[in-house]
Amino acid sequence: MALLAMIDNDQEVLLAADNTSAGKERCALSVPSSENLSDVEAADSEPGLDDNVAAKKPRKVSAARQQQADSEKPSVRRSTATPAPGAPDVVERTEASWQVTARLVLPAPGRDIGLTAQDPELQFVLRSTIASIKSDLFFVDTYPTIATRAGFVRPHLIKAALIRLSSRHIHHRLVNDPDFAATLAPIPLDRINIIRGDFKKCAVACLAGHYHLADLEEAEVKRRVEDLLKDHRYIFPVDKKAGGKLRFDQPFAHPAIIHILKELGFSKPSFVTEHLGLFPTIPEKPDERELPVPLLAIPATALYAGFVELRMTGSRQPTLFTEDAFEDIYRNHVAAIELNRRDAPKATHKLLHGLFNQVMANRNTADHTSGSAATLIQLVDVPSD
Repeated sequence: MALLAMIDNDQEVLLAADNTSAGKERCALSVPSSENLSDVEAADSEPGLDDNVAAKKPRKVSAARQQQADSEKPSVRRSTATPAPGAPDVVERTEASWQVTARLVLPAPGRDIGLTAQDPELQFVLRSTIASIKSDLFFVDTYPTIATRAGFVRPHLIKAALIRLSSRHIHHRLVNDPDFAATLAPIPLDRINIIRGDFKKCAVACLAGHYHLADLEEAEVKRRVEDLLKDHRYIFPVDKKAGGKLRFDQPFAHPAIIHILKELGFSKPSFVTEHLGLFPTIPEKPDERELPVPLLAIPATALYAGFVELRMTGSRQPTLFTEDAFEDIYRNHVAAIELNRRDAPKATHKLLHGLFNQVMANRNTADHTSGSAATLIQLVDVPSD
């Protein structure tokens, strides 16, 4: 008769009665594992193991019951372990085991990982990743949702590693080593804050000149700033021919916004050519490119941050351009544009196409429909031409 006992909750010991003439009980040890099962053999009784097994008096068992017991004995089938779908085929490997282009050059303790310290091929992938993320900041969302750092960066890294064949070893490691993207993530992610910070620096530098604050006393600066921040009036240009009234029919067309875009977004002539397919259009007029909404909302948000620094005293009190402090302002600008796109799609297209022309040609070629500033922007739609 077979007896099944558990040893240390992990190993199953099958105690089988020995049918030798002496009737001595022996035991066989069976340890299931992921190793090759051919290496695991039934061992003879080890010293002391038989002593722990109480001797039992043999008893008669019917042939039918013995046959049933034999049929219920567990059996081990050889099988080749297969990884779960999408699971990396590499768990742990040393840096030296990876192909040289995919090896990390780690910083000294307490220092951040650097871009230029990496292999030139990995630098190429990282720079391409930064360019991909920057493109998304300009054309999709300047304040993207980042659930995890590695999870956000990894798709951009993988896409960049597919650009050229010489990056194939980097692509292989990205697919098979989950820690690789996590280690590299700070390099492109840090650029997000730098890119947004550049908009803030440019906005602060142009405030005094574009809003005529340079020659004013601090008290007057404070008053002007409060007036400009009300209903976000700083996004509207001034109509000098109408006594300095704001052009509520041209939201986001203030020269300061155009200046910031030309300095940062359109400073390189190749920018539009390289990203032409990303500039929005409408089916009715596919050749009329629009300025993407994020590229309007982020300079406006940066200007708001610059005015906030002047709000308290009339002189600049530097503040950090953090996501927590200013993302709501950015979302406000985005929502205003999208609301008017929903209510007045033709007028909104005309507005955004006109702004695209201004940034490209550095001259006012826009012809917008009338509107109101009862809220942030109110455009009245017009019939199709």
